[in-house]
Amino acid sequence: MLFYDTLSFPMTQHPRSWVFSCYHAYMKQIFSSQCIDDGFREGHKDLDFLLSYFIQRFDLNQSSCSDSFILSEKAPYILRVLKSLIDATVRTNLYVPEAKVFTIKIHHDLHNVTEIYRTPGMIELFVFHPDVEGVHLRSSLVSRGGIRLSDREDYRKEAFDLLQTQRLKNAVVVPDGAKAVLRIKENTSSEQGYRLFIQGLLDVMDNLDDQHKPVPAQKVRALDGVDSYLVAAPDKGTASYSGIANEIALRSGFWLKDAFASGGKTGYDHKKLGITSKGTWVSVETHLNHLKRDMEKGEPISIVGVGDMSGDVFGNGLLYSQNIKLLAAFDHRHIFLDPNPDPERSYRERCRLFHLPKSSWMDYDVSVLSPEGKIVPRNSAPVALSPALKKMLTLSCDFITPQDLILALFKIKCDVLWLAGIGTYVIGDQEKIIGDEGNTLLRIPGNKVGAKIIAEGANLGCTQKGRIAFAQAGGIVNIDAIDNCAGVLCSDHEVNFKILFQSIPIDEENRNDILQEVTPEMARDVLNQNYWQNISLYRLQEKHPHLTRSELAVNFLEAKKNLKTHLNKVNFQETHWDSYLLAYFPSLIQEKFFSYILRHVLRQDLLCTILSNHLIDVLPTFWIGRSTDPLQALNLYHVFELSRVRQMVENFRNDTKKVHDYLTLIEEVFGKLCENCFKESLKQYQDFRDELEHSSGDLSSLWKNFNSQCQFIFKDNLTEVEAHH
Repeated sequence: MLFYDTLSFPMTQHPRSWVFSCYHAYMKQIFSSQCIDDGFREGHKDLDFLLSYFIQRFDLNQSSCSDSFILSEKAPYILRVLKSLIDATVRTNLYVPEAKVFTIKIHHDLHNVTEIYRTPGMIELFVFHPDVEGVHLRSSLVSRGGIRLSDREDYRKEAFDLLQTQRLKNAVVVPDGAKAVLRIKENTSSEQGYRLFIQGLLDVMDNLDDQHKPVPAQKVRALDGVDSYLVAAPDKGTASYSGIANEIALRSGFWLKDAFASGGKTGYDHKKLGITSKGTWVSVETHLNHLKRDMEKGEPISIVGVGDMSGDVFGNGLLYSQNIKLLAAFDHRHIFLDPNPDPERSYRERCRLFHLPKSSWMDYDVSVLSPEGKIVPRNSAPVALSPALKKMLTLSCDFITPQDLILALFKIKCDVLWLAGIGTYVIGDQEKIIGDEGNTLLRIPGNKVGAKIIAEGANLGCTQKGRIAFAQAGGIVNIDAIDNCAGVLCSDHEVNFKILFQSIPIDEENRNDILQEVTPEMARDVLNQNYWQNISLYRLQEKHPHLTRSELAVNFLEAKKNLKTHLNKVNFQETHWDSYLLAYFPSLIQEKFFSYILRHVLRQDLLCTILSNHLIDVLPTFWIGRSTDPLQALNLYHVFELSRVRQMVENFRNDTKKVHDYLTLIEEVFGKLCENCFKESLKQYQDFRDELEHSSGDLSSLWKNFNSQCQFIFKDNLTEVEAHH
């Protein structure tokens, strides 16, 4: 039941068509079209009442919310769902004169429709146009995540699944997780569809003035509180659209200006920096260190991958080192096979493809392949297998279909399975996946994967059951929210830097020069965060051997989210927290804008995030499976300067034994301090430290040993510290 024949502007001329077309399209993400159409027809008499209710609810001249009404018990279930969704809708742009799409904002705590995927507190913007549909899901009011294009009919399910990863990934940054997915019809360009979507989102958002005071959305009757935080991070299909999003934000006068969309010409280009793939390699290198393998020395690292060289995470990832042997890969078009590659020659050819616009595996110079290597289209006839390919694939057949060939790739014995393409492939035994139907026949149980390590450069490459099965079979895997979090960390730094510069009298050109100058230091800090999360998980594995690394990773990130909530009770406006906030910013920004940093508009949120990362990265075993008082932990960490262990560890990051010893020492010190020092105020903690340094006993000796270790590190390793920075 479509109403497209009367969808014209302004929308107030045909509200019935817009309202019901919008909700019909939204409900198609939950129910079948036939089910909705049947319900609308059966309850057509109630549709007029529902329309009147919607219009009155958002009438700009209403001073209070219109009274609801009760549908007849005989009303079709679909209409009762529609009524519940209208009850949960808190904003619309119906009355915005220049609107070119229809937008509704749904607060999912306000309904009980069991069929709708949601999390507590989740907020959803749904944008509707005959040529564009899309959802923007936020875990809470202050949330950030990518906006991607999709060709899936069930794009809302795609967005919701990605949101689960984003929620965990964003445990290490200020905002909570968000994810947006839009589907553009064939008669509209991607850019035009994206423009319509972004403007539709901004139509219903509040703004902030120059003093960061709320300014209500224009021509929008808001039935909720202030809502002004919205960002448009780049994602699949939108990586080059940051400039478009910022142009719309600037034209609309939105307070974030060009911090609205990270990246673009005034931000950090993730593909140019290769930041996400570098972060994923931090995970892999940490695993290799524990396997006593050196990334750059000895036997090359053998890889099977999902993706192609034109992609950011795959392309940058396969150029990370020349000591790599890419044995096989596939994307949605082709299958690449190279059973005995020459690392140096294949590296040069991959580099050529990476810089070739819109390249595919078919552009690969076949003369670089090992003698029995080949590249085949996925829609080809059965593929002939040479002896070398049979050996690599551990197959005896002479021919194999492309579909079965892809399944065989996952079973190849190699060092790393590099997941950097779209799709879910590694699952639990007998697990059924809802959504991503295009890859249904290409999934493999985790315990059948042949790699030693799975690197999740892309989201949702594995299910959690798939990871657990892989780990129980002896493999090493984190979760996607750990492996590819460098991208979100980079975006968070960019946005927070730009928000800082809004309060500084500096022209855009000079600001941009500074942002580019501090790029190496920013990237180092981002990758250090990846490193700390990996070594923290190794500590947790020692303490909780009954849990897999992937299960611990979820607990680890949930602990960070919970600790941020607890730390928000602390008054971080006090000056003794200044040093942590300053350290978040690169040294050049600290030197030039010291006083502005201390007055950052997000100071409280930044410090909650910074210190939750510190406490859980350095002391992970105190937050998983045991009870630790957050305020006591914070005060001990601060007063006893336990953050010094971070530099100790980073100086010797490739020496797993020394790293283990330092982390064991800090755990022992912190544990004893927790047992013996529970005070009411920061001053009392400081007094206790003074007493400890002038007394004797086991705790005093332990503390003095820690101090001497710190002094030894900083005194005798200055060259390493300088090199590290």
